[in-house]
Amino acid sequence: MSVLQIAPVELREAFYEPLRHMVLILDVSGKIRYINSKGAQLLRRPRHDIIGKNWLQQFVPDEYHADILKRIRKAIRQKEIVESYEHYVKCGDNQNRIIKWHNNLITDPDGNVVEILKTGEDVTQQRENEKKLAESEENYRALVENIYQVAYRVDFPPNIKKVYPRLTPTFTTQRVEEFTGFPAKAFHNGTVIYLNRVHPDDREAVRRSFFKMIETRKAIHRTYRFRHKNGSYRWFEDTIIPIPNAHNIVTGCYGVVHDITDRVRHLATIREYEKFFSLSQDMFCIAGTDGYFKKINPSFERILGYSSRQLLKVPFIEYVHPDDVQKTQEVMQHLAAGGITIDFENRYRCKDGSYKWLSWTCTPSLDSDLLYAAARDITLQKIHEERLRKSEAFLSSVIENIPAMIFIKDAVDLKFARLNKAGETLLGYSEKELLGKTDYDFFPKSEADFFTRIDREVLRKRKLYVIPEEKIKTRLKGERILHTRKIPLYDQQGNPEYLLGISIDITDRKKAEELIKENEQKLIEAQKIAHVGSWEVDLKSETLTLSEEACRLFGLKNKKKLTRKEFRNLIHPEDRALVAELVETAVKLKDSFETEVRVIRPDGSLRYLLTRGRPMLKNKKVVKIIGTGLDISERKQTQFRIMKALVSGQDYERRRIAEDLHDSLGQKLSAIKLSVENISSRNGLKHSELNRLSALLNEAIEEVRNISHNLIPAGLHEFGIKNTLHNLCHRLQSTTGMHINFQAYGLKKPLDKTIELAIYRIAQELINNAMKHAQANEISVQLFGRSKQLILTVEDDGIGFDKKVLNSDKSFGLQSIASRTMALSGNFEIDTHPGKGTIASIQIPLHQPKPVES
Repeated sequence: MSVLQIAPVELREAFYEPLRHMVLILDVSGKIRYINSKGAQLLRRPRHDIIGKNWLQQFVPDEYHADILKRIRKAIRQKEIVESYEHYVKCGDNQNRIIKWHNNLITDPDGNVVEILKTGEDVTQQRENEKKLAESEENYRALVENIYQVAYRVDFPPNIKKVYPRLTPTFTTQRVEEFTGFPAKAFHNGTVIYLNRVHPDDREAVRRSFFKMIETRKAIHRTYRFRHKNGSYRWFEDTIIPIPNAHNIVTGCYGVVHDITDRVRHLATIREYEKFFSLSQDMFCIAGTDGYFKKINPSFERILGYSSRQLLKVPFIEYVHPDDVQKTQEVMQHLAAGGITIDFENRYRCKDGSYKWLSWTCTPSLDSDLLYAAARDITLQKIHEERLRKSEAFLSSVIENIPAMIFIKDAVDLKFARLNKAGETLLGYSEKELLGKTDYDFFPKSEADFFTRIDREVLRKRKLYVIPEEKIKTRLKGERILHTRKIPLYDQQGNPEYLLGISIDITDRKKAEELIKENEQKLIEAQKIAHVGSWEVDLKSETLTLSEEACRLFGLKNKKKLTRKEFRNLIHPEDRALVAELVETAVKLKDSFETEVRVIRPDGSLRYLLTRGRPMLKNKKVVKIIGTGLDISERKQTQFRIMKALVSGQDYERRRIAEDLHDSLGQKLSAIKLSVENISSRNGLKHSELNRLSALLNEAIEEVRNISHNLIPAGLHEFGIKNTLHNLCHRLQSTTGMHINFQAYGLKKPLDKTIELAIYRIAQELINNAMKHAQANEISVQLFGRSKQLILTVEDDGIGFDKKVLNSDKSFGLQSIASRTMALSGNFEIDTHPGKGTIASIQIPLHQPKPVES
């Protein structure tokens, strides 16, 4: 509400008569001093019969009096702005109209309020259209929901007061992005909280109306501003309809939101009539009977896109749509003759080539060749009306062309009111044959009794009812199995008017499911016999699905789905990187793979699986990897036994040879030395010859001793691996002069003698290789215990070698090391490059997991 100064009567006529809205001027007591032609036309009374009457008593229903008086008195007292409001007015034809009012105070030169200016917009048809559209959309949403398509709805959690305002919709129509700038998904997942973007000044009113809807269980209409993604505010008119449960408790709501931004951009408050003319959202103009605009307000430029200069320069008939030219010329002739035109509609061409629908109200000047006219852009209203028509046509098209059977029954007597084409094909009856008849006219009594009982229950409880499977006898296809959903459709009073049913023929699907189950069982039996399990990796969800036999191989109890982390934990730690690399390569190259992988079952037992995998493509992109796993644990166990037997045989043979050298050959050489010394003393051999012969015998005896020591390390069983290796390194350093550094730590308990002997042989072989072939200056030997493992590393600064040698006959010593390591379920790694030295690493578990019987 704004304050205007009182104006002369002739100016009122000039400015108020052309307006397409109803204009009233009341004195402070409520009597009507002025009404324009549009107002008299709406009230269906002559102007002289209206002037002087009390506005509230004569034309406004009683229930609105108190609120209107409170608004006006407060405005007069405080001279403050009051929001516009709507109410019914009494018309002469007993057809009450809904008017939306904007009020202004008119003061005398001393600032005293002497009159009230009211401009009213007839929104009756608009409200009726909105009501019809809401009813149509409600039926459409019910259909969409039951054919598994997305519609707009909010479901409430039990703690609705705590969760508010962070509610998220269950579904929305896609136009939400057009209205708000955000996609529907952003509201569904809570990325954007709808209520947080409501204008701060409107949030409390929105909150009150929301909980009023829940309390009264009635639909609520509310208007508020919403901040668009681009930062601007849009005016929304929101109708929220409660969804009660069987106990009449509101558990959710449907929402219908309209963008009324253009509608609520009403005339800004104006101090002067010229300002009122300039700032109006409607198109005001003064035109001549010669067919040219004489003066236009900025709304012409805003709506049509042309500049004022362009519009004033050209006859306005040239902007009119060709199909509307004749009727526009007829109206011009009527105005030239002194007539008044109200709500005349035609289309005007915009600068971008599109057309806008305009609704005109025009009156001629009594003493000049001028026309005072006001036009309003009703393009959106036309689109709204067309959308309503198309919505109804679309609903009918969906029903007729959807592959599921859709039928509608009258809620009173359950007679068929509609059947789509899919229903005719399924049942074998035409829609014409079914209309006006019940289930008892077509189906056996037992089936008809069942259908009728369910129908009555749906209408009584007023909620969706799902029948997963029901058998029905059809006219041409015999007995079929249907999946059916039923829901009531309501009239304007909220009472069930019709029953909607949607049925899908699942007969073929049921037969296919039975066949699939039979084939799956055969596959399970075949896998059990062959000890082969199948698996499938979904790359999108990162889940592994196992067959029943695969579950057994992994030691799982019917846990057929594993997460990525759960599957990784089942793989031996040393094989995890290999498995990840194989999957990555299969996806990248779209190629199959085969490998052996160790699996640690939940009970701690170890199994070896021969795994084959193959990628599955969709649109040339790998989406899944399928494969099989064959349990080869027994084969691997046999290989380990053979390897251990070979290693043990080698050690036994070394011990036997060492004992023979020490006990037999060594003693014989010592005896020969004594004999030589005795012979020389008796026969007088030269001293030099004796010394040379004695030295050779000493060297032979020492060499036998070294060979024996290398074959069977002295003190290993008595002093342990740590001290024995230390002595080995010290002795080799003393005899060769090469720097050999030895370190040991983390060895708290005595080790198994088999492991100690294997480690000694491996260390001995690696040190000998470094001394003989690496040309090293320094050798570093480390032995330590960590995480239930014994780790040996031998590093040298020698010349290194090409790893390709590992696969040739020249690597017999390294292959022997690998065999000893494998026999103890260990891991042997060697890192070397020509010119960069060599690092050999041996890892042997101190407590090895044993394969279990299948």
